[in-house]
Amino acid sequence: MGLNNRKSFISKVLTVCIIANLMSSSNIMVSATTTEAPTQQDDITVTTTTSPLDTDNLATETQTSIIKKLDFEYEIQSMIERYKNIQEAEKTQARLDTLDFIDRLIESSDYSVDEKRELYSTTLSSAILNNIITVRDSINIKRDCELALNKQSDAENLNLTIEKILNSSVSIDSKKSFCLNSLELANLSGTISDEEYETRINEVQTTLDNLQQEEEKKKAEEKAIQLAKEKEAEEKAIQEAQQQAQQQTTDETVQSVTTVTTDTTVDVSNLQTVSDAQESSSNVGFNGTLTYTDKDFLALVNVVQHEVGNCSTLSKQMVASVIINRALSDIFPSSMYDVVNQTNQFTGMQAYIDRTDYATEDTIYWCQYVLDNGIDYSNGALFYYAPQWCGYMSYFESMTLVAEHDGQRYFK
Repeated sequence: MGLNNRKSFISKVLTVCIIANLMSSSNIMVSATTTEAPTQQDDITVTTTTSPLDTDNLATETQTSIIKKLDFEYEIQSMIERYKNIQEAEKTQARLDTLDFIDRLIESSDYSVDEKRELYSTTLSSAILNNIITVRDSINIKRDCELALNKQSDAENLNLTIEKILNSSVSIDSKKSFCLNSLELANLSGTISDEEYETRINEVQTTLDNLQQEEEKKKAEEKAIQLAKEKEAEEKAIQEAQQQAQQQTTDETVQSVTTVTTDTTVDVSNLQTVSDAQESSSNVGFNGTLTYTDKDFLALVNVVQHEVGNCSTLSKQMVASVIINRALSDIFPSSMYDVVNQTNQFTGMQAYIDRTDYATEDTIYWCQYVLDNGIDYSNGALFYYAPQWCGYMSYFESMTLVAEHDGQRYFK
């Protein structure tokens, strides 16, 4: 029923009700005189105790009041609907503003991935509480945000890894192979775009060229230093030989020399091996000064015993040198104990690393010898493996081979 029809119907009903109410509430006196004709309508005289009241006017005024009230209620309902529409429009705009803010936040370079995650989570929570975004929509938004942030996190980790490798002490060829392969995989997986891939490739190549020049310059300087050391060692050896010859002129000196020779007869093979090692080594000192504890030294001798305990003295010196090189490197832990205990590096060492009855006296002696003399018998190696036991491993072979002894190959 339309609003106008409702008004007309309610008006008629109200009129009848008002008249009936007036008649029942008034003190009405009725007298009638009946004529002889039975069919003639009775004459009715109405007298009330109240003042005369215009019933039609009262009904009309009451009807008008009710209709005005209906109009007012209709207007209020219209205003409420209009307010509701305005509120929905504001919510729609607020939702669009929220989504725009989250998009700009995710793409921003001013915040870290963790900061972005915290900010967008706070924004979503506030929007849900204020009925700007539904919980169901928030789940989809969070999923899209996490996908984008995971890619950004992978890209950040890739950049950090490449930076660390470029600053490490591994060979130029190894750095180049690792960086180019990592960038190619990141590009194929969608972690970085084609433009980012090209840019990073050019940056890496420029850095490698600079490192190559620095390495060549450093090698030239090291060679000059090495020649100077060899010359100094040769002069010192001549002086010691002359002094020894002078001492042998007396019986006391001859007897002393004989005694020393007798005492060291057991270790002649070892001493010869040391000489061989010094000849085959570059005799270059370690790249830095290593501070170590008894715990570190015990880990060193145990891993040398575990790896090459049945090999020659030179093998023991070379493996010990690799452990020391790692402890001095930026890409490995800074102590010999942590180097030996590193996951997936020296398999099975966890059961032997702290044992005090594992390494032989011979192994302990030559490990201490390497530390005391500061000579790197591995030529700067950081990795080694034995193909006869492990099979051919392309990962190691892609690096620079610096030494080979007792079936073991050493790389950096």
